[in-house]
Amino acid sequence: GSEGRKFPIVMDGKRFLVTRTVFELLQALQAKDRGRYIWIDAICINQGHEHTSSGKMTPHEDLAEKSQQVALMGSIYRNASRVIAWVGGTAN
Repeated sequence: GSEGRKFPIVMDGKRFLVTRTVFELLQALQAKDRGRYIWIDAICINQGHEHTSSGKMTPHEDLAEKSQQVALMGSIYRNASRVIAWVGGTAN
């Protein structure tokens, strides 16, 4: 998603800021009648700005963690019951 304005979401009782693209995806997939599990790479993969309890991760730690997570993507997609490729919502 773009690096412009961020939108707040609540996940597992914690507040996160996401891009407009991720926010629009979540709105489109929102299930009113039941919960669902959604794996979104922009949220689940360290994008280089994650924080740990001890402070900010170093760029080396960010890259190592991201590399590990990216390596799992094939397995995640193969084992998914459904895969959706979201390239954006409505035009602005």
